[in-house]
Amino acid sequence: MLVAKLEGRPYASEVPYQAPDAVRAAPPIADLRHVSLALVTTGGLVPIGNPDGQTAGNAQKYFRYSIDKLERLKPGEWEAYHAGYFTHLVNANPNYVLPLGYLRELEANGIVGRLHPHAYTLPGVSTPVATAKRLGEGIAAELREGQVGGCILVST
Repeated sequence: MLVAKLEGRPYASEVPYQAPDAVRAAPPIADLRHVSLALVTTGGLVPIGNPDGQTAGNAQKYFRYSIDKLERLKPGEWEAYHAGYFTHLVNANPNYVLPLGYLRELEANGIVGRLHPHAYTLPGVSTPVATAKRLGEGIAAELREGQVGGCILVST
């Protein structure tokens, strides 16, 4: 098969290929000052000690944490529980994967309307596409219910 491919001849793989679903991008938000924004991360960010037992990879569920009364995420209160990257930088500043501090500044200056009171997190590493789709649909349903107009997804 490799020789045929390199020589430009037809070939067939023994591995079945299923193309991923095409997803149309959402239209741009016309005015951020009038929408609620949500924060979502696949960086595996959890409260220190991982109290809800998030896995470090192959996520089977997502987690929702209240950020309503927080101005920023503080080291020592949050940690990255993720098997796909070196987490020490995020543990030193959890705002790298959930930029709450920066968005609170934008919110205070009227650049964005308001932040959704919950952040959503899971580790994206090694999660099968079908599972990721199911998890994303669950998060999206909660965001629609919360009348969220936009989402900032921070990936690692």
